[in-house]
Amino acid sequence: MSQTPLESSAPAPKTAEDAFTANYWRLNRMIEEGKSWSGYERNCCFLNTGNGRFANISATSGFDFLDDARGLALTDWDHDGDLDLWITNRTAPRVRVMRNDTSSGHHFLAVHLQGSTCNRDAIGARAELTIEGEDGGWKLIKTVRAGEGFLAQSSKWLHFGLGDASRCLQLTVRWPDGTTEQFTDLDVDARYGIVQGTGTAKVWTLPPRELKLASSQPTLLAVTLQAATALPVPLPLPLLEYASFDGEPGTLNGRRDKPLLVNLWASWCLPCARELAEFSRRSDELRAAGLDVLALSVDGLGENQSTTPQDAQKFLEKLNFPFVSGAATAGLWNKVQIVHDQLFAMRRPLPVPTGLLIDTQGRLVAIYKGQVEVERLLADVAQLSSDLDAWRAAAFPFEGLWHDFPEARLMPLVTNLFDRNYTNEAIQYALQNRSSLAGDSRFPSVLSDFGREMAQRGDRDAAVELFREALVANPDDSETHNNLGVQLGLQGQLDKAIEHLRRAVQLEPDNAEVHINLADALRFSGQLDESGKHVRRALEIQPDMVAAHQKLAILLTAQGRPEEAIVHLRRAAELSPDDAALHNALGELLSRAQSWVPAIEAFTEALRIKPDFAEAHVSLANVSARTGQYQQAVEHYVAALESDPRRINAARRLAWILAAADDPQVRDGAQAVRWAEQAANLTEHKNPYDLDMLAAAYAEAGRWDEAVTTASYAIRLATAAGHVALSGQIEARLLLYQRQKPFTVPPAQ
Repeated sequence: MSQTPLESSAPAPKTAEDAFTANYWRLNRMIEEGKSWSGYERNCCFLNTGNGRFANISATSGFDFLDDARGLALTDWDHDGDLDLWITNRTAPRVRVMRNDTSSGHHFLAVHLQGSTCNRDAIGARAELTIEGEDGGWKLIKTVRAGEGFLAQSSKWLHFGLGDASRCLQLTVRWPDGTTEQFTDLDVDARYGIVQGTGTAKVWTLPPRELKLASSQPTLLAVTLQAATALPVPLPLPLLEYASFDGEPGTLNGRRDKPLLVNLWASWCLPCARELAEFSRRSDELRAAGLDVLALSVDGLGENQSTTPQDAQKFLEKLNFPFVSGAATAGLWNKVQIVHDQLFAMRRPLPVPTGLLIDTQGRLVAIYKGQVEVERLLADVAQLSSDLDAWRAAAFPFEGLWHDFPEARLMPLVTNLFDRNYTNEAIQYALQNRSSLAGDSRFPSVLSDFGREMAQRGDRDAAVELFREALVANPDDSETHNNLGVQLGLQGQLDKAIEHLRRAVQLEPDNAEVHINLADALRFSGQLDESGKHVRRALEIQPDMVAAHQKLAILLTAQGRPEEAIVHLRRAAELSPDDAALHNALGELLSRAQSWVPAIEAFTEALRIKPDFAEAHVSLANVSARTGQYQQAVEHYVAALESDPRRINAARRLAWILAAADDPQVRDGAQAVRWAEQAANLTEHKNPYDLDMLAAAYAEAGRWDEAVTTASYAIRLATAAGHVALSGQIEARLLLYQRQKPFTVPPAQ
């Protein structure tokens, strides 16, 4: 089976299923865009010549229409013994009936099968007819099928063309359940009904009726550059904004005193110029009919960049246009196209001019593509004052009976806006039309999808509102309760978060993720024991759940059970070996337990996975310093600060090592000053600890006066803050600086 090429910009599908899905939607877009699957080739017809070959009789048969044909059904529609054809097309005419009026003098036999111990329609039954021929018996085979070709179902009558054979020797029927029956003495040019198990073939006679099939030549509508479509059901519009030529914002939405015609036009468009001139000339009639007109220029939008809104403004001024005008935005034009594509099967770019007739409630009631006649406008405006039934009847070009009254299809518009990245407009539209959308089974899930989108954007207030709206539409949706609970927890509303998460657990007790989220909320609210129960329940449901092992490790650490916490965090790292943060967290737990070697291994693995992981560099530097590996500590502190210069604690520890380490090969006064000044600057020289560190760095660099001055100031700050012990320590170091001696101490102390 051939496949339609994918969009060139689309990523290559990973699986055959992905490729099929992508091609399926591509084919649908081709249909919506009015493209031909047949490549505008004529229909073909082939004749079986009986010798294993076929002859192309497309032209001589009369079947070679230039239609984009699809379905083909065969039936003896007029019961004259030969098969007629029904053909459906994607293009006009949508249906053709081809009556077979050939006069060959050949014979036929038609059989209708009815099952008793198999399916009643005898689908799958096989009929073998042996007819008399010049070389003995000829066998013809037919099978009862449930469908043939593309979306087609031929008659269930089995029609045998006998040619000039005048005798049927035997008919063998093999029923779908495996039973077989044989029938003889069947006449040609006759129709028989056979019921399974009866052993008889009964002649079927056509009931009396008068059938008139008059041949006709389909007349296709002439191609026109004008189309006016009144909507049988008014459609609420999404947010559509424009600007006046002076830059003042405006909107097409909301209620108004009069109907409004929005005319989308361009200064380079000749039909637009004629239409606007006609509106100007007949402005009194339009106003008398109670119609307002808003002309919005699309100059500068789309591919045609040859003109600007200023060109449009000059044109209107020259015309003395008597109505309000302005410039459409790209968003307005795109959203009008989305509305159009929902309403029409053929999704083609809107032309200019395009007119939108909007009623007093802000709903779209008609679309005019191409230049619209003022008479049509006046008639539509007059019809707006009638009731909905009268408007609906007038909207159709023919009379008929309603099986069911149509309703505005709002949900596709919501989803199309969302898919085209008009997320805010989609959300606003859904909420404004919630009463109409409430009956759509997709509405709660769509609101929930919107909530997740806003949560990903970091707009928690909007996410919470949307999740609550979704719960109004479907109060028993576990996923929405879970999502709402998570967002409320992030807002610090723990009691409400726990309430919704408990409900999610009730609705879906075997969902491990929901148990984990509830456990988090309980832990943050101080309910550690109950939190642990839900984490362990998550592990019962999903023993290899990384998040559950990680959360349990956090909980056990808070409960003072580090050995058990290490076991679970190590398991989490085993299950997710490429998660640098997990390896770093494991290293932190191991370092707290003073398991230095495995801690260093964990930090090293984190950095192997993510070399610029600043937090892991700091953690490894801390452990290195504690174990006397000062040079390694310096290297990792520097690496951390290169990745994230805002890490003030890393700068402090690095400065102390460089200023006061007991290994002279590690100390570096100039670098110590660099990092100490960076830390002191971040605290605006108001932190006595940072100034103590800076004084030590100055001393190591031999800048004794600065060391003394800085240490003295640090003593005053420490004393003022009540840090008596710190003040005494700095005084002791000040004595060293005054004697021009640096302060040296093992950093681990």
